[in-house]
Amino acid sequence: MKKEDKWIQDIRKSLEDYSEPLPSHLWEELEKELPAPKVIPMWRRWQTTAAAAVLVLAVSSLTVWFWSSPSAQYIQQIPVASQEVQPHTVNESSLPQVTVKEVTPSEAHEYLAQGQIKKTTDEVSPQTYATLPVEEKVPAPAIIKEESEKTEENNITKAEKENTEDTKQLRQQRMEADKRQMQRNQYLAYAQSKASNKQKWSVGVTAGNTPYSTSSSFGGFGRLDTRAMSLETLNPTNRVEAAYSQVLLNNREQVTQTDIRHRTPVTIGASVKWNLNDDWAIESGLNYTLLSSELHSGSQSYVEEEQKLHYIGIPLKIHRTIWQNKLFYFYASAGGMMEKCVSGKQEVIYAYDTNSIEKETRSLDISPLQWSVMAAVGAQVNIVKRFGIYIEPGMAYYFDDGSDVETIRKQHPFNFNLQFGLRFSLSK
Repeated sequence: MKKEDKWIQDIRKSLEDYSEPLPSHLWEELEKELPAPKVIPMWRRWQTTAAAAVLVLAVSSLTVWFWSSPSAQYIQQIPVASQEVQPHTVNESSLPQVTVKEVTPSEAHEYLAQGQIKKTTDEVSPQTYATLPVEEKVPAPAIIKEESEKTEENNITKAEKENTEDTKQLRQQRMEADKRQMQRNQYLAYAQSKASNKQKWSVGVTAGNTPYSTSSSFGGFGRLDTRAMSLETLNPTNRVEAAYSQVLLNNREQVTQTDIRHRTPVTIGASVKWNLNDDWAIESGLNYTLLSSELHSGSQSYVEEEQKLHYIGIPLKIHRTIWQNKLFYFYASAGGMMEKCVSGKQEVIYAYDTNSIEKETRSLDISPLQWSVMAAVGAQVNIVKRFGIYIEPGMAYYFDDGSDVETIRKQHPFNFNLQFGLRFSLSK
């Protein structure tokens, strides 16, 4: 060891017990700075003691109540049941002859349902159970009962849930099936009602006309039938022809005028309509039309004619439904008609002098057919189930038939017409 190190150690040893003397006034300053001791009054001490006594009494009461409750007894049974007892401490002669087998919770539930587990729990008490050998021990009766109750509750809850789900599913399936059945019934009822009430055929009576008459005038001498006799073909020996010849001679040197008036045509008929479906229908029938006209030609000597033509026509129309319900039916139609003049007559008056008048009735034979096309819109009101009234405003165009007889159709080939009538619907 070096001398310097030894010297340092000697100094340390000499200074180990050394302490610096304290100042003489140090304790007085500490006493001033330290707080004065707090004195607790006597009445506060009694309050604290009383509160502690009440707290102890409350805790004791709660403890006594808890250990005397069924929950404490159940807790005491668990360690007793789980505590192992040595075989040599058991007096087997004092044990009741009980045959016990270990059961599972599901078997306990079955026994509980059959009423067998209750009898076993009544005969074996917890004290006797505690003395059984370990190999013969089974779960305590209270535990078995509780587990059985829990298992039963779980099973019941599960069964109720399954039943509830099954019931909901079954109810939903039944509701869907009922809904589908109801829809099928409604469709079948609707189809049956439509099939039973389907009005395939309908017949009607109609009347119509061109809602106006026409009049025309022109200078000169004229006739409704342009095939009228001329001066070169007149036979003076025929009284009527002689009168007509005299009228022509009297008007040669005078200014003459011809006035023609066509009366309103009148049409009546019967129709048959066949409904192809809800939208389309075909209509035909038989129509009768009367065309009448008047003529006055000449001045002082003149000719007066009254002409009547009778036509029978067969129309053919196609109907297109626009909208309909049980009360109203709106439609459009288009088609044509073929007519034949079946009868024609003229009544002629010849006035060639003041007191000289001759009358003649002539038959007219018009061989060509009268063709026409037409279009209309119609509206029908069903008064009762199978009976309705309808109106059809429309227009028509009449082609020239090539005859020499003047009619309103030749003077105005394109005109408007109006038809109305009654229609009876027949079931399928």
